[in-house]
Amino acid sequence: MKKLSKEKVVLNQIAKMMDDEVTFAMLLYGFKKIGKKHIELLNLDGEINVVVAGRRFGKTTYLASKVFRYALTHPKTTSLITAPSIDQAKIYFDLIVTALETNPFPQLINSDKHPFNMFLAEPPKVAPFPEIKLKNGSRIIVRSTAFKGKFIRGRKTNFILLTEAAFVDDEIFNSVILPMRLDTNAKIYLESTPYGRNYFFNLYQDAQSDTTGYYKYFHATVYDNPFLNREEIEKQKAKIPDYIWRQEYMGEFIDDSTAVFPWRVLKNVLEDYEPSGYRHNHEYVIGLDIAQVNDYNVFIVLDITNRPYTIAEIVRFNNTTYEYVVDVANKLSAKYNATVYVDATTVGRPVAEKIKDAEPITLTSKSKIDIIDNLVLTMERKDIILPYKDDVLITELKYYRKEQLAHTIKMGSESKEVHDDTIIALALACWGVRGERAFSFSVDLF
Repeated sequence: MKKLSKEKVVLNQIAKMMDDEVTFAMLLYGFKKIGKKHIELLNLDGEINVVVAGRRFGKTTYLASKVFRYALTHPKTTSLITAPSIDQAKIYFDLIVTALETNPFPQLINSDKHPFNMFLAEPPKVAPFPEIKLKNGSRIIVRSTAFKGKFIRGRKTNFILLTEAAFVDDEIFNSVILPMRLDTNAKIYLESTPYGRNYFFNLYQDAQSDTTGYYKYFHATVYDNPFLNREEIEKQKAKIPDYIWRQEYMGEFIDDSTAVFPWRVLKNVLEDYEPSGYRHNHEYVIGLDIAQVNDYNVFIVLDITNRPYTIAEIVRFNNTTYEYVVDVANKLSAKYNATVYVDATTVGRPVAEKIKDAEPITLTSKSKIDIIDNLVLTMERKDIILPYKDDVLITELKYYRKEQLAHTIKMGSESKEVHDDTIIALALACWGVRGERAFSFSVDLF
């Protein structure tokens, strides 16, 4: 009998160990240890699984391992990784591909690549949509839920991983994703930091009371990752508002009654698109919020040619001179042939006077509320579509709060770590629409 080489023996042993979720994850990433809650997540095995976890717990790392193992151990199947934007879904794809590019066992296997590469039918494909093909006939495909589920609708899928699930509209989950179970009994994993009171919240509640095993839930906080620096965690906690800490790091569904832009408003105006830049014969307005102290200078160029309006360009920077701000403003104004609506409060007034085509707006307590109310109304009417992949804009909108001070509502954040510059620039641009045009031709872009 021919004696197997040491390397071949190791590869055979690796193949046999793929039956265990925990061992597989350790092999994929070369981990020597895995936390108790990480093991709990890896072994989560309901039909519909709801994963609520705070930042830096590691849910993405371990769920990426889970979807890759499913594809390897279930021949001729299709696993779908999806999210509101392709960039977010691609994070899982990148984790798998990056792990395969290095060999965590150089002392046992003489190769620069991970031994799991032997299961690939071809190198992972990045464009037009990320995809991993395996020799066993299985595929891992990456799509977004954008445009009412256009890119995932009607696909036969055996395993579904939906990331940032709290930001997916109820209708897309109920009419596009959930029906995928009908012909394949596909297991569904929904993961997200909590946000809003939507289908994701309802499923999380249902899973906690389910005794059949059909629905299962998992919850973890930043403290459940034993490999994080506890001192650093406490420093982060001290810097941010309590409601952000509880939601983002502790994985709590918080009451959003004080949110200026609650889930019911935001969910209808987020879409997966890239700002288009200048287009000939299009009409634009520009909103500018000027930095004060630790803030950012933000320009938002809004394409108002048709409804819903879209963002053409966002420019955001800090730590610069006001002369530079004026220069950027004049260049953008000339590029888009557009008026710049400027926050002319305090330092903004002299800056606005140097911009060739500027409309200065002083933000008093009342006028700021009027401008923000107009932005909310624009969103509620679905007269604007925002790019989901702009994390800064979406984060600011999520955490913009109002405080009741006597008889005046003060809008803004309660921490220097949370900015509202992008919101103000967007609100000024939308306010500018009122001055630019009285009527607008309406089309359904999406």
